[in-house]
Amino acid sequence: MKPEERKIPFIIGCLMLASGQGRRFGGNKLLAPLESRSGTKPLIEYSLLTLKSFSEAPELNNAGVKCEPFVLTCHEEVRRLCEKLSVPVRFFGGGLKSDTIRFGLSLKESAEWEGCMFIASDQPALTAQTLVRLVFSFASDPSRPVRLSYDGRAGNPVLFPRSFFSALSMLKGEQGGGALLKGEEARTGLVEAASETELMDVDTGEELILIEKLL
Repeated sequence: MKPEERKIPFIIGCLMLASGQGRRFGGNKLLAPLESRSGTKPLIEYSLLTLKSFSEAPELNNAGVKCEPFVLTCHEEVRRLCEKLSVPVRFFGGGLKSDTIRFGLSLKESAEWEGCMFIASDQPALTAQTLVRLVFSFASDPSRPVRLSYDGRAGNPVLFPRSFFSALSMLKGEQGGGALLKGEEARTGLVEAASETELMDVDTGEELILIEKLL
């Protein structure tokens, strides 16, 4: 599809997965305090502020692109933080990663989406500008997935075209969308991150300390 043939508005769903149990971390890592130049905030707050800034980016609106963000969580504390920051949130009973993906794609809003970006809630260095570049890359050819990478190493977030929604809804257990990209490398677009730190996530206390130093 050529840019001039896109629907206006061109609507993208942006789902932040925030229902993990943090077993490797030893508790709910999303609420763990993380210090940076801007002060100390819960780990997920960095991601929430990025999601909000990205969805309100004027360059998207100027290009006729609308991003509909939703945080998907089973944690009451995360729900309250989303409401405090005015970030759209959908609360559900929780489950495995595939359950969260299925819940997100079942939202009534998804009927209008040309694609859906899945964003981890534990990548505090990810920037709104990078997310905008992912969306523009996808909009230039919405028949293929695009994902963030650094120096040839692919990571998250990933933006899937609508044609993948059915397969995404049939994932099982802790499978994520990456399982569908095996064998699709040749047609998956890669968007280079500004730095390797943007791709870093937090699964352990040691990783939290490391990313705090880098921030």
